[in-house]
Amino acid sequence: MVANWLNTVFFGFDKAMFEFSHLLAVKGGKFTVGFFSFISMLGEEGWFLIVLSAIALLFKNTRKVGLVMLIGLLFGTLINNMVIKKLVSRPRPYTANSEYFSWYEFVGAPHTGKNSFPSGHSACTMSAVVAFILMSKNKYRFFAFLYALIMGFSRIFLIVHYTTDVLAGFVVGAITGVGAYFAVKGIFALLEKHKDKNWINWILNCDIKNLFKKKEN
Repeated sequence: MVANWLNTVFFGFDKAMFEFSHLLAVKGGKFTVGFFSFISMLGEEGWFLIVLSAIALLFKNTRKVGLVMLIGLLFGTLINNMVIKKLVSRPRPYTANSEYFSWYEFVGAPHTGKNSFPSGHSACTMSAVVAFILMSKNKYRFFAFLYALIMGFSRIFLIVHYTTDVLAGFVVGAITGVGAYFAVKGIFALLEKHKDKNWINWILNCDIKNLFKKKEN
């Protein structure tokens, strides 16, 4: 029901974006196809952001950022992929008509799951980015939005998501990112109350840099 409504109401908007994407693929050739395929690949299973988050967890000064990004990814995945996608069950755009399928074949996108709305790549990436921006104090942190935007567009470019899928994913990601931020704030507030315990103090203050310094000494 919701899927049919989306396909009907936003048909013109979604098709216009696909037409633009296909034109960009034709004009840009192998470079644009390769670039957006690479960006999309970074979002598969969230592995790129998971690796970044795991590295951040190793250092005391970035531990909160690493944890909030991981929880943002978790929240985004659970709510977007496990709940909303299954409830809406919107088919992928390349299954809608032969024109979309020909454009999908042109860019050589890999096969994906059957449900399209909202975009999991967009939701999880935006969730991690929003959580990162809220937690980080880096003055350049807002540039992280560019990564989320390019990730979202890559999914439209590859004809595996409608633009409305991506926009909905961004909304879900923004909400779950804020939720992750408050969750981590609560976790660390609780840890600070019990930092007199050795294992909690270790979690709060351990830093991989110190481990290497000890080995050098």
